[in-house]
Amino acid sequence: MYLPIAGSKAIYSLDELAKLLANVDVRKKLELLSVHAMASCPMGATEASAVDYNGKLTGYENIYIADASVLPSNIGESPQGTIMYFAHYVAKKFIEFKGTLPGG
Repeated sequence: MYLPIAGSKAIYSLDELAKLLANVDVRKKLELLSVHAMASCPMGATEASAVDYNGKLTGYENIYIADASVLPSNIGESPQGTIMYFAHYVAKKFIEFKGTLPGG
């Protein structure tokens, strides 16, 4: 996992996450945006789609995307509810398929 914290490295375990969060002032290092970049990584069933309908990144194993970028277009209002539902759906599908994934 990569966190939006300036200078942080990849996180591979909960222990690493706890250590990072205990040693960083997130008020100074956290990088957040208030925009929703919708449709920059659209989902679909074609080769041109960045992710499939389960949020899995095309051409990669064990990489899932569940943010506004996978929405097919700008929905015209705050996408927070839609993103939260889709993230829940992606997590549920990942858990269901976990036994079939490498290392699962």
